[in-house]
Amino acid sequence: MAHLGDLGQAALRPEQVRALGAVDVLFVPAGGGGLTIGGEATADVVRALRPRLVVPMHHRTPLVDFLDPPDAFLDALGARTAQVDATEADVDAHLGTPDDPVVLLLRAPGA
Repeated sequence: MAHLGDLGQAALRPEQVRALGAVDVLFVPAGGGGLTIGGEATADVVRALRPRLVVPMHHRTPLVDFLDPPDAFLDALGARTAQVDATEADVDAHLGTPDDPVVLLLRAPGA
C-alpha cells in the first residue's frame, strides 16, 4: 500500500518507483487545482506504479470546492471505476490487476 499525500511532482523518478516496489493499493491525489497533481499526471503515476486498486483523494467534494473533480484523472486513466456510497470499503472486494486496476471512489466524509 502507498499513500502519496499531496504529491506535487508530475512524475515519479525511477528510483522512487523502485523504492515503492510492488503496490497493490494506491492512494493518489487527483484534484489538481494548482495544489497537487491531477488528470493525466495522476494517470501517469498510476501507470508507473501499476497498482491493483487506486483510491483517488485530494479532489473536489461537496465540502472541498477549491480542487478539481477527479473526472480528468478518470478519463485519462480509463480504468474500471467502482463508486461506493460509503466512506470505507472492503479492499479485497475491489482489487483489479496491475494491467487492469480498479479505481475506487468513496463518498467524502460529511457529504
